[in-house]
Amino acid sequence: MTKRLQTLLDIVKPTPEEMAILCKEVARRAAVLFEECGQLEETAECWVEHGKRDRATELYLEKNRFAEAAPILLELKEYRKAPDGYRRWLDHIADSDIINRIKAELGEIACLKYLDEDLEPARKRFLKIRDLIEADQERQPFISARCWETLGDYGVIMNRSDLIHYGYETALSCYGDEYPEERLRVARILLNVLKVNRLFRKEIEDLIVKWKDTELTTARRITNSISQ
Repeated sequence: MTKRLQTLLDIVKPTPEEMAILCKEVARRAAVLFEECGQLEETAECWVEHGKRDRATELYLEKNRFAEAAPILLELKEYRKAPDGYRRWLDHIADSDIINRIKAELGEIACLKYLDEDLEPARKRFLKIRDLIEADQERQPFISARCWETLGDYGVIMNRSDLIHYGYETALSCYGDEYPEERLRVARILLNVLKVNRLFRKEIEDLIVKWKDTELTTARRITNSISQ
């Protein structure tokens, strides 16, 4: 953001609602300009920001950006189109890229379950992926955390509270003190998706405050050591 724009915003003082409208309009205009210049990937990103996700998906597919297109198709409930996007994404994922492989597999499984056609193969695939996630003894904590977080994301998509808790809570444990920013981010996601368990919500809220304070203390300590 330029200094002049920031000065204007300080003068106008838009409300959060007005700021959201302003950002959407800026994204729309940027999308039009990028499209005129033939920069399709940047155009798609701007359409996502604007909220025109169907148009963004078309552009991502044109550029073979299946990792971006398939999840949007699932979000738009295009359960017949999305599996092809996930399969084509899987074709481009290296065997060593365990995180994206799990994401793509679970995305396709979600589509198959929502189509409600021959669920047994989808169930078997899910159990295989869950076993892969749980077999994390040899993985780095960060990689394990990402895998568990993906299971939590899948729980949100399928409205499965058991998988939401299992995935996100295990991810929190894997991130631990070594990755405080990631741990804080997942705690906030978990707090946002919790619905009825007030006691657990309070527990997560308290942890967020505690971890946020710890993060600030660590940042101050590093800053002080640099300035000495």
